[in-house]
Amino acid sequence: MNEDSKYPELDSEVLSGARLDPEVAEASTAVRQAIHEVHVYRTAHKGEDTIGTSFEALAAAGALTPETVARLANYHTRFHGIPSRSSQDIAVFDVVMTNKTPPLRFIGFADGRAQLVGVNP
Repeated sequence: MNEDSKYPELDSEVLSGARLDPEVAEASTAVRQAIHEVHVYRTAHKGEDTIGTSFEALAAAGALTPETVARLANYHTRFHGIPSRSSQDIAVFDVVMTNKTPPLRFIGFADGRAQLVGVNP
């Protein structure tokens, strides 16, 4: 585990493109796209109140496209809410794929970053 992170790092072999199956790659892309869209929206609308408490509310506010919402739904993505401040430690979205070995978790953070991490068994 990286000393600066509470999330375990994955072996580079697990992260290599050759080892990522299409489902893992698509889930990762969906989370990365969603956190990017929310980050862009928040940057353009600084000082505004909350933009939503659900995927549908984010889409209605224009923070997520309907296509991104549909992609997130395919992976049972959890939405933790949009915090009032950006931080590298505040998760906004995450997907846990327990059907993979090792289990994988994709996290979209409030600072606009997305990370693939291992899940402790």
